[in-house]
Amino acid sequence: MDDVWTQVKSVEDKGFKQLQELVADENTIEALVERMELLIGYKLSDSIFVLPIEIESVPYKIQIRLGVNTYELEVHFNPSDETFTLDLLKSGVALAYGEKLIYNRILFEAVRDQEFPGILIIPTDLSGVETHVLPSNFTSSVHLLVLVIADG
Repeated sequence: MDDVWTQVKSVEDKGFKQLQELVADENTIEALVERMELLIGYKLSDSIFVLPIEIESVPYKIQIRLGVNTYELEVHFNPSDETFTLDLLKSGVALAYGEKLIYNRILFEAVRDQEFPGILIIPTDLSGVETHVLPSNFTSSVHLLVLVIADG
């Protein structure tokens, strides 16, 4: 798992922010980590990153590095049901298409074990107050967290 940490550490160069940059209160961070560990059933490392999404630019593509590979995320918004979706591409080939952002649900479950094991992406509210991903809260209180599972 040390290799995973090294790989995720490199995402800082791609615009990721460590959670501590957004939340100064250590108790809030500890509560968030506890909530996430209960939700996903894994012990997390100390590394939690926030994937930066520019909501005013949707639809758009961003490149991110997860594990040893670089991926493209296409961010979309469906105004008819007010939902956000993500497409995950690797070398131009879609690995996941139209993945709906559902609050506290791990994204890309079908491909994550093969593509970026030990790394989870999950939309959640840092404070635990919100219950849905909405246009009014996405990127202001609900963020895409990149979590690294601890060795264990």
